Parts: sequence; structure tokens; C-alpha cells
Amino acid sequence: MSKNSYLVIAIIILLAIGGFILFKKQTTQPKAEEMEQKPIVKEEPKKVESSESETIVTKNQITYTDGGFSPKPITIKLGDAVTWKNDTSDLMWIASAVHPTHLEYPGFDQLKGSEKGTTYSFKFEKIGTWKYHDHLHPGNFGSVVVE
Repeated sequence: MSKNSYLVIAIIILLAIGGFILFKKQTTQPKAEEMEQKPIVKEEPKKVESSESETIVTKNQITYTDGGFSPKPITIKLGDAVTWKNDTSDLMWIASAVHPTHLEYPGFDQLKGSEKGTTYSFKFEKIGTWKYHDHLHPGNFGSVVVE
């Protein structure tokens, strides 16, 4: 075999290993408690600060703890906003699926991590089921159903 043949074989092997590692990270199985259905919680409207420094009135809040998002999924009406509250011991970065591109719902991306006690709000202007995750911990995910 020529040196070029060995080089091609080595590149193919490296690509296969890299693809396996990426696939393995994206197919992490959810924990049993994350798979069970949780009730949809609707709260009274309240004002929260969005990441864009505008006030959004929302009645839908998702709490993010070290155990994941609650509730998940959440169902809202078209034009409603959802607020995520960070109650973790780490930074939170809410972003649309699919990790790492966040292109399922363009614009639905916090764009940076926020500390414990902070919130992020997003107003949904499209009907559908919109998956999201914590960009910093992509194994933590949920969905917003917009009717």
C-alpha cells in the first residue's frame, strides 16, 4: 500500500471516532424522573425583565434546578411569553434545539449564561412544539407547546 492509502484510512478512522463521540453526546438518555409527565403550571401574570431589557408580561414560568426544568413540557397560547428562572448552582443559557446550532426557532436563544436567581423571557410568535435546552448542559431539555 502507498503512503496515501494509509493516510486515507487514518482519516476515515478519525472521522468515524469523532462522529461516534458527537452522536453519543447528543443521544444521552433522559433520567427516569425527567420522562414522567408533570402538570402544566399556570401562574398569575407578572412582569419580568427579558434579556433585551424590555418588560414582558408573562404567566408562564419554568424553574430550572440542578434536577432539570419544571414543568416540562409547558403549554401556552400564541403570543405568550415564558420565563425561565435559574435556581441552579451554575449558569443557565436557554436556547432553542438543536444543540449546538439553536436553529429550530431562530432568535430563541439567551446568547449567554446567567447566574442563579436571574430570569430569561421569550415571547413565542409561532405555533408548534418548540424544544429547548441549557446550552451549557445540553442533557437538560424541555419543550414549549404553543397553541
